[in-house]
Amino acid sequence: MVLMILENAFREYKANFRAALAFGLLLLFVPVFMLGFFQSENLLFSSGSFFVDYKLASPAVLALELVLGVLFLALLSFFVSLIVFGVRKNLSKVRVEYYLNEMVQKFTLKIFLFFLFYSLFLFIAGFVFVSLLEPVSGVLFGSLFMLLLSLFFMFVPQSIVVDELGVWDAIRESADFISKNVHSLFTVLVVGSVLLALVVLLEFAIDFFAIGLLLGRFVSVFLMLVFLVPFMEVLKTYVYMLKFDLVRKSEMTKE
Repeated sequence: MVLMILENAFREYKANFRAALAFGLLLLFVPVFMLGFFQSENLLFSSGSFFVDYKLASPAVLALELVLGVLFLALLSFFVSLIVFGVRKNLSKVRVEYYLNEMVQKFTLKIFLFFLFYSLFLFIAGFVFVSLLEPVSGVLFGSLFMLLLSLFFMFVPQSIVVDELGVWDAIRESADFISKNVHSLFTVLVVGSVLLALVVLLEFAIDFFAIGLLLGRFVSVFLMLVFLVPFMEVLKTYVYMLKFDLVRKSEMTKE
């Protein structure tokens, strides 16, 4: 069953490859966030991601980071809505013209609002844990809290696009889907963890042989944006769509 899901998820990724390539436009943010005053203030670039330090940066840097972060989330939301919709289109044969003209922009706005408020909440929650507890314990318990919370929010974009729900209803639907489909959550977690580990190992291997060039970091962020992030959204959408009997029977018939 898992192999069938992975095979079909890769099929959907290839079918939506142009949408996946669009995620590559987010690479434009990498050289901006790697500017010296960002790195010296509170940003760390590693493992295909940017990590924010909780130390206070200057007001000007914080304001610029906020603007760039909001713009990044807006573009990410648009690309996520496109690729989730692409999988939905292939599996349910919706009327493309209507949805592209009328709905994708609404999906994008809802996903953007979710990403924005969710990111702010996680940042504040992490800051509270680090501030109230001893640093090591704060990071440990804060990370565990954010991980558990993220599990229930994992399918919110899919709920927004597939079920056409508002943000709050999508959050509830995501949690309900996970409670009834633990195997789907486990599949996504295992596949995502393995792929992320491979990307990180590749980064370390490249940096080991090209010391000082930061080449591994650029390779990993490229793979994260063009493959890992869109593929995981495709995989999540595929397993989410299997909750519909007609889609599940149709997919099983293809085997």
